[in-house]
Amino acid sequence: MSHTHPLLPLHMPLGSYKRQVAERVGAFPSMVPCWFLLAMLAPLVLALEQSPGMVIKEGQSVNLECSKKKTSNRAMYWFVLPSQKNSSLTQLVNAFEGAKPEVEKGFESHFKSSKIIGDSITLSIEHAFLNDSGTYYCAESDHS
Repeated sequence: MSHTHPLLPLHMPLGSYKRQVAERVGAFPSMVPCWFLLAMLAPLVLALEQSPGMVIKEGQSVNLECSKKKTSNRAMYWFVLPSQKNSSLTQLVNAFEGAKPEVEKGFESHFKSSKIIGDSITLSIEHAFLNDSGTYYCAESDHS
C-alpha cells in the first residue's frame, strides 16, 4: 500500500494582492510576495528577487531565497499569509546585517533563516506541513 502526500491548490489574485500587502505592512517599503503551495514563488516587486516557482510534498524541505538589488537597507524579513481562511499576515523572521536572524516564537521548530549574506537571505522550511501553505513574503527595510 503506498502512502501519498497531499498537495494544496492555491489561487493567485495578483492584481489586488500587492495593494493589500502594502496596506497591511506599511513600514516595509520593499516587499515581495511568493506563492507557496508548500512553496510556489512569484516575485512582484523589482527591488527584491526570489526563487522561481516550485511545488513540494508534505514532509519535504524547501529553501526560499531572497536577494535585494544593491540597496543600502540593512534589515530583511520573512512574512507568511497562510492559505487558511481568515488568516492574517504574520512575521516569521527578522534579520539585521551582522547579527543572527531571529525566528519568531512558535515557528522555531521547522523554520530556519540564514544570516544576511551579501545581499541575500534564505528561509528554510524543514519537513513542511500542509498548514505551512500560504504566501511567503520577503521584505527589506532600513530600520535597525
